[in-house]
Amino acid sequence: MPRFALPRRVHAIVGGTVVTAWALVLVDALHREDWEDVEPFRHFASAFFLLTAAGVLAGALLSGLAAAGEALRNVAVRQAPKLAGFVEPVLGASGEKVGAI
Repeated sequence: MPRFALPRRVHAIVGGTVVTAWALVLVDALHREDWEDVEPFRHFASAFFLLTAAGVLAGALLSGLAAAGEALRNVAVRQAPKLAGFVEPVLGASGEKVGAI
């Protein structure tokens, strides 16, 4: 179990972005007039896969940034405990704590 946690809003942002992208694929399908060059099933499957993969990569990137922030905070607090009051607000600027000491 990782010691860091992403702010709850990050999950909503990544999930909302993927669902919005799926809606755009659906709108494209409903309003597309020329299907001659594109097979509809392959178009949908490819678009859903591509957009879902982009959402997963965004989640992984944000998780990595949270882990890096946690590591940076731990190093800064270990080196100079008086910095904790300055480092923690910067890393937890979303209003939620990134990790616990």
